[in-house]
Amino acid sequence: MKTKALVLLAGVVVAAVVVATFNQRHRYKEAVQSLGIVQRMTPGRTQIDELKEAFGKDFFGSVNCPSGTCTFTRSFDNMWLERFIFRKSLIFVVELTVVGGVVANTSASLKVVGPDSWVGAAVLRSRFTACKDPGSSCTSVIVGDDRRIPLRIVSTLPADPLPEVKQPAYGFDLKCLLPFRRCATIDDIYRHWKQLPDLPPVGEAGEN
Repeated sequence: MKTKALVLLAGVVVAAVVVATFNQRHRYKEAVQSLGIVQRMTPGRTQIDELKEAFGKDFFGSVNCPSGTCTFTRSFDNMWLERFIFRKSLIFVVELTVVGGVVANTSASLKVVGPDSWVGAAVLRSRFTACKDPGSSCTSVIVGDDRRIPLRIVSTLPADPLPEVKQPAYGFDLKCLLPFRRCATIDDIYRHWKQLPDLPPVGEAGEN
């Protein structure tokens, strides 16, 4: 009797893992799509109607935009089983702020959160940014104790950066969202960070 119960329990667990894996792959595809949309948006130029068309009615059904002003956020994380086993959460978030019917700010971030610390990268674009040169990236870096490997990287880009600036800035490795990827460092989640323009020397970056 106990053997049958154990077999049944094992079958339930396997089925749950298979379903979770399938759902996680679907969420990965949605994350890739969301990142692509954020990359295409241009703060100060993109209208809210374009945003609604890109994300679809389902995403905006619960968002209230009085006078065309609102913030839209979508987040994705790694599979629950990984969080339970490895005690680490991987979180990808996209956010867009609309003011007066026009996209004003966009952000995308990817981070790995452990029991005692976290690493991550973020890209911010705004119609109000002080970083105006389309060929530049106002980047800040926080390094670890060894001062060689970044813990956190934040790039503030102009509203319409050059392709050679935008491409590495949005180089998040979203495959880390797929099951059992074991991504843990900045090199795992943000492999092209060394290609960012105006990147301060990591050994001298300090707590910026």
